[in-house]
Amino acid sequence: KKNGILSLFPDASGIPAVTKSEEEKRICTYLTKLGVRYYYERKYDYETATLDKRQYKPDFTIVELDSEGNEHVVLYYEHFGIDKHGNVPKWFKDSSTGKWEEANRKYKNGILWKMETHKEHNTNLMFTTSAEFRDGNNFYEILKQRLIENGVSVKEIPNIQLFQYLVQRDKSLEKSVMNMCQAFVLLLKANG
Repeated sequence: KKNGILSLFPDASGIPAVTKSEEEKRICTYLTKLGVRYYYERKYDYETATLDKRQYKPDFTIVELDSEGNEHVVLYYEHFGIDKHGNVPKWFKDSSTGKWEEANRKYKNGILWKMETHKEHNTNLMFTTSAEFRDGNNFYEILKQRLIENGVSVKEIPNIQLFQYLVQRDKSLEKSVMNMCQAFVLLLKANG
């Protein structure tokens, strides 16, 4: 299993996305509220893997069904974790050097590579940034407008209907985790 943040709703595969950030989790929720069918980190439709690089998986692949029920990609959507200056957060560290500067350089190169890849394959890429998420403007309205501008059909789902989409929680797992937490507290107290 991947580590990350479990989204509230399943993507088009029927499986809840395990996102890499709280921002991506919120985007998953908003896309669901807008009635947008998407896959989280599905393989890009073109082969991009090399000896040095794994297959590209855009954050969101937005799809729609045609009149015959066949799925087609409308838009690829990336959410970049960068500030208004185009830099990653200071807590990002490169796995090989442990340095922020190297992580920042690699992330920026990754953004450029993604943009060039979409340009090369003539696929529609839209992106947002963490800076836009935090700049005080209504991120969700901006996102909705960009989706519409990029040809995505938006049909807001009423909250009562959204409740039916919620990921069903595993009560036995929740009980098991609660028991483990209680045991930990008891052991902590018993051992001073």
